Amino acid sequence: MAKRVNISKEKLSNLYINNKLTTYEIADFFGCSQGTIWKRLHKYNIPTRPQHPTLDISKEKLKNLYTYRRLSTWTIERISGVSRNTIFRKLKEFNIPTRCISESHLIYPRKSFDGCDYLKAYLIGFRIGDLRVRKKGKNKCKTINVDCGSTIKAQIDLIENLFKDYGKVWISKMYKGGKVQIETYLDLSFSFLLKKEAPEEYFINEKLFFPFLAGFSDAESYIFSKGNKDGFVLANCDYNLLLKIHSTLEKFGIKCSNLVLEKKKGTINKFDSYSLNEDYWSFSVNRKMCLLDLFKKIGPHSRHRNKIKAINKAISNIKRRNLLYGIHSKSTWKNDKEILYLNCN
Repeated sequence: MAKRVNISKEKLSNLYINNKLTTYEIADFFGCSQGTIWKRLHKYNIPTRPQHPTLDISKEKLKNLYTYRRLSTWTIERISGVSRNTIFRKLKEFNIPTRCISESHLIYPRKSFDGCDYLKAYLIGFRIGDLRVRKKGKNKCKTINVDCGSTIKAQIDLIENLFKDYGKVWISKMYKGGKVQIETYLDLSFSFLLKKEAPEEYFINEKLFFPFLAGFSDAESYIFSKGNKDGFVLANCDYNLLLKIHSTLEKFGIKCSNLVLEKKKGTINKFDSYSLNEDYWSFSVNRKMCLLDLFKKIGPHSRHRNKIKAINKAISNIKRRNLLYGIHSKSTWKNDKEILYLNCN
C-alpha cells in the first residue's frame, strides 16, 4: 500500500502559487509523485499555470545558463521561452548535474548557527524534548527541517524566536483542538540537532549541563507552587536519559526523588489522542533549597516565558516560606537577598 502524503492546501498553494515551484519540485519536496501533486491541485481548486509550448534548447546554451551562470530553471524558462518540464528533461538527457532543491530554490536567506556552546546545549536539550528534526531530501540536500506542533502559544513563540534569525519560520493557522504547527528550514550548521541525544560531555561539565537541562526543562518540565509546596517535575519516555539527568543533578548536590512510572506504554494521551509508544517516567525536586539551587542554575538559560513565570512564582513562594519557617537546609544561596527574579518578557 502506498504511503499517504499529508499535504495541506495552505502549504501547497504557498509552494505552487507564491514560490512558483513546479509540480515536479513540489513532488520532490514532499517525497511523492508528480501525479499526486496534480491531483491535490485539482482537489483544492488551486488554479494551475498554463503550459508553455515545447521548444528545444542546446546543451551548450543550457549548460551556460544553468551551470556557469547558475540561473534557476524558472529564470531559464522566462528568458528562453522553453518550458521548465523541457529544461528538466534536457538536464537529464545531457547529463548536466542538477542542484538540490535547497540550492536551486532558496527563496528566503539563511544564516549559519553562530551561537555559543551554552545556546547549542540549550537547543539540543529542547530538541530532545519537543522538536522533530530531519535532513530534507536526499543526502546531497543542504536543508535541515525543524518542526513542532503545540497548543501552547508560549511554545510556538519560543520556537519562532529561537530560529527566526537563521531561516524563514512558517506558522500554520490554528487547527481543531487549538493545535498550531510551526516549521523552519535551516542550513547544515544545525546538523548537531539531527541526533536525538546529548553529548556525554554535558553530564560531566556543569557549565554545559545546566543550559542543556534548561532546554530540556522548557520542553518537558512541570513547575508548581501551591500553599507550602513547590516542586519541579521532569518527565519523558526516555528512561535512560532521565536517569542520567537524575544522577547528574545528585552529583551536583541537588537531591531528587526516585524515578517513577507515570503512564504505561499504550496509554492514550488525552491532549492529542495518541497512545504512548513507550513507558512514561518522571522524577521531581521538592526540597525548597534544592529547588532554589536548581532555579539559580537553569533559570538564566530558560527561554520559555511560561516556565520562567513558574520559576519566579516558586522562588517567591519559597522566600515567603523561609520568612515564615526559616531555612532548614544548606544552600549555595548565601542569603535571601540573593534570590533573584528572572525576566520573562
